[in-house]
Amino acid sequence: MHQVLTIFMTFAGLSLLAFGGGNVVLPQVEKDVVSRHHWISSIDFAHLYALGQLAPGPSAMYMSGIGFIVAGVPGALAAGVGFIFPSTVLMIVINSLEHVDRWRNSPWRHAMSVGMAPAAIGLLAAGAFRLARIESTVVHGWQILVVGGIALVVLGLTMRTKVNPALMVLGGGFIAMVSFR
Repeated sequence: MHQVLTIFMTFAGLSLLAFGGGNVVLPQVEKDVVSRHHWISSIDFAHLYALGQLAPGPSAMYMSGIGFIVAGVPGALAAGVGFIFPSTVLMIVINSLEHVDRWRNSPWRHAMSVGMAPAAIGLLAAGAFRLARIESTVVHGWQILVVGGIALVVLGLTMRTKVNPALMVLGGGFIAMVSFR
């Protein structure tokens, strides 16, 4: 029971940092579950994250996978509810303030909204670099070129097309599977 509560509290804390979505806190999730709590390895973390991107629904579904590995179904529920509940309550409170003119027209509210976007972009980039660092411990030599090429192609497809991200992840996996034989 103590472990389930720890899972809940860990992901609830992460929830309050996740302005811009669950992927924004990716570096902190990795620090917490791999380095701080030692629940999973960095390689397992990278694999769970990739699998979570394939699942329908929120991109933060990998967090429930972490909870499941640590404490089964109760752990998965603790991670999922822990991540969703605090930010949901916070958004309900903030949304109710939208009807207060003084709040809606506040210059500091506008400035904060403008400043949060680049911070979220920086956190997403940090998460991408952390995953790349983890992946570079698994692949070596020419395989790094294949993995880097997959990343660049996916980046290009994301910027120029509306290809389903799940198809890109599956395609990347297929290319690596064929290339690394």
